[in-house]
Amino acid sequence: MSARFPRRSFAAALAGVAAAGRPALAQPFPDRPIRMVMPWPPGGGTDILGRTLAARMQELLGQPVVVDNRAGGNGIIGTLEAARARPDGYTILMATADTHAINPAVRPTLPYDALRDFTPVLWLTTQPLSLCVHPSVAAASLPEFVALAKAQPGRLTYASWGAGSTAHMAMELFQQRAGIQLTHVPYRGAAPAVSDLVAGQVQAIFTGPLTVNQMVQQGRLRCLATATETRPPVLPDLPTFAESGYAGVSGGAWYALVAPAGVPDAALSALRDAVVEALKAPSVRERIAGIGQDVVGEGGESLSRHMRHEIETWRQVVRAANIVVE
Repeated sequence: MSARFPRRSFAAALAGVAAAGRPALAQPFPDRPIRMVMPWPPGGGTDILGRTLAARMQELLGQPVVVDNRAGGNGIIGTLEAARARPDGYTILMATADTHAINPAVRPTLPYDALRDFTPVLWLTTQPLSLCVHPSVAAASLPEFVALAKAQPGRLTYASWGAGSTAHMAMELFQQRAGIQLTHVPYRGAAPAVSDLVAGQVQAIFTGPLTVNQMVQQGRLRCLATATETRPPVLPDLPTFAESGYAGVSGGAWYALVAPAGVPDAALSALRDAVVEALKAPSVRERIAGIGQDVVGEGGESLSRHMRHEIETWRQVVRAANIVVE
């Protein structure tokens, strides 16, 4: 039931996508500015990714690509606005695991359909998640943390950046695999969640390893395991969950560009070609690495398959944990 990211080479993926989309940039589209709806606040990793790509896409397309932050509702407000936009290619959306996999799994009254209401443009990046704890937690390894949690059911608390968020669902999956019970403390964003973890107000969190790398080096936090197939380069000594005896706890955040369903082929091809070229730029690759993300560069069908798989994965977790987020 674990969500696995593709291991195809980036160069091969980009070559296939670009070949399928040509001759996109020769089309008359675009002849006016493009709006990239960002369903998250300014300043976070998703926003940085979007603005980095938008700047390079603007150079390639010859028209402004304007990032429009429409935050709220764990991404629902901005995602719904994009779904209702005219499908002419001039509105695109920065989709994430939250908006297009977890929200459909945990919210029975979601006002958009993640698959039917959107056309995939490109699967951009992934970001690993790691389990980190406050130094006061008497556990230096994942097995020790599990033993501690089993000895004190419900006593240990964990933070997330919202009910139904990636961090929340990753911890739910881990609890089911390990047979433990923790107490969830949701926050209104990743920054306050990590801040309270450092202050010792909560004991654990799932978050990107680069987000907490400096605090780990300073001894203010301790990471126990990473929910990826391989160890993250930023924390090469951090074991995976599988290495620690808990296979099946994998996955993480992912990011993609999508457009409203029904966008013309010529516009879709132009957008896809521009994003593919943007991801090849060394400056863009360096910026993406700097926020702890890994380039994927997979095309529309691969992204659609991944979204369907992720939705079903999290629905199983939701049913097992009896989670409902309104």
